[in-house]
Amino acid sequence: MHETRRNILVGVFVLFGLGAMAALVVLFGQGYGFGLRSAAYLIDVRFDHAAGVKEGTLVNIGGIEVGRVDHVEFVDAEHFEQGVNVTVRIDEKYKIPQGSIARTSEPGLGMGRPPITIVPGPAGNPALTSGAVIPGRMSAMTESLIPQGVISTFDRTATQLGEAAAALKPVLEDMHELMQARSPAGVDQPGGPQGNLSSAMARLDTAIKGINAVLADAETQNKLRATVDNLHKISEDGKALAGDLKTAAADIKDVSSGAKELVGKVGGAVDRTDQRIDELSRSLRTSIEQASEFLTQLNSIASKANRGEGTIGKLVTDDRLYEAMTVSFRRLGETVEEFKLLIKDWQQGKIKIGL
Repeated sequence: MHETRRNILVGVFVLFGLGAMAALVVLFGQGYGFGLRSAAYLIDVRFDHAAGVKEGTLVNIGGIEVGRVDHVEFVDAEHFEQGVNVTVRIDEKYKIPQGSIARTSEPGLGMGRPPITIVPGPAGNPALTSGAVIPGRMSAMTESLIPQGVISTFDRTATQLGEAAAALKPVLEDMHELMQARSPAGVDQPGGPQGNLSSAMARLDTAIKGINAVLADAETQNKLRATVDNLHKISEDGKALAGDLKTAAADIKDVSSGAKELVGKVGGAVDRTDQRIDELSRSLRTSIEQASEFLTQLNSIASKANRGEGTIGKLVTDDRLYEAMTVSFRRLGETVEEFKLLIKDWQQGKIKIGL
């Protein structure tokens, strides 16, 4: 009897444990809204794909839990390209405005269950009602591990590297063409390839070998020594010539000083000559002014004489004076003629003069 009672108690505890385990499974698996399904509303979120999203996935706004995923299914089972519809159950006390979007990310390394974050729309918009549809965006795992700014920088860097590689490709091809092995004989042939660095180096090597062969010849070395001796002699002669030129330059300097002094004296003489000419010019100008004044006065006198004014004017304009002067000059002429005859008679001895 005692053993039977003990078995019954053990069975009751086992059943109680199984019931408690079942309750925990329900609460932690689909427990959100358990017994509160009437106090929530459903909205649909459309994703291109829903990797890692399952029933019971946490839904939050600003890090605060507002609901859970109710179920996940294709938008159209016959057209997979239309994406996945994720139905979430939102607690009725949270009003989500229209214009909101949902974001989530793929699980890292295939593990975990990233939550769905709802980004609310403008505050003044009406609230979403049960059955409303909002867009969803699924971020790649790398975006959750590496910031978007870093990824953008990597993308830009990769693009720039690709552009640089494309730009360098022609340069590398030209360098390959430049470094390609080519012999001078092949380049010199009619229609042969163009010369490059390889053929130029081959020609330079041949030239150096030829120069070495020439310099190694004893006769050439003797000629070089003679040439060096001649150059040395020329340099010595050049030094002597430089000394002579220096002396000549000093003499020229002295001559230049004398010429400068002579030019100074000539300049002084020219200055004195200019001064004398200025004095003569002033004297001549004074004489001309005096002559002009004399002629002016003479002209005035002539004008008065012409008008019969003054003594000279009366003498010039008086007809009687003219007649008297004519008679006087005629008589004077007769007297001179008689005097000439008298002298002639004296010379002939016709007249004797006693002393």
